Amino acid sequence: MNQFLTQHDLQSVLHYNPLTGVFTNKIDRNPRAPKGAPAGYTNTIGYTVIQINGRKIHAHRLAWLYMTGKWPLHEIDHINREIGRAHV
Repeated sequence: MNQFLTQHDLQSVLHYNPLTGVFTNKIDRNPRAPKGAPAGYTNTIGYTVIQINGRKIHAHRLAWLYMTGKWPLHEIDHINREIGRAHV
């Protein structure tokens, strides 16, 4: 599905902190996404969305790719932002 983006590509433009769940820009991605700033925005239902390579992707899916090197095969979500309570 999202094979257009690899773990290496993602890690070259974003940093992910697994303790906080926050992505930050490693580079100046555009004037509204400078280096060091948190990446993405929160949509109307509370999910963080990050645009990368022209596609908008939920941050929790990017976190899976960032940490495992693979896109999740099934739905992945979190419950109340609690670490370790993911549906896979």
